[in-house]
Amino acid sequence: MTFPGTCRAAAVHLHSMLARGLIQYHDIGEDVNAIIAAADISGPVLLCDSAMFLMMHLLHVNITEAPGASLVACQHVIRWLFARWHPGLWRAFKKK
Repeated sequence: MTFPGTCRAAAVHLHSMLARGLIQYHDIGEDVNAIIAAADISGPVLLCDSAMFLMMHLLHVNITEAPGASLVACQHVIRWLFARWHPGLWRAFKKK
């Protein structure tokens, strides 16, 4: 997920494995926390549909498994979202 060329496919793959229950949360709880806590470094580098679905799923799982950490997790995901979202760039591309 840290490379732009494979980010979308990796996010879809990880989300589908988590959503289908192929991986249990207790097996990857530390990794989920690392992805959320350090989303700028270890999270998806692109803001695309699959990355959004993955981050929302990770946030939901994190909140249900560790309710006390929900505020901090939400803040990390929101910071990741706004670090990747640049709506002004779309206008620049459309003018060209």
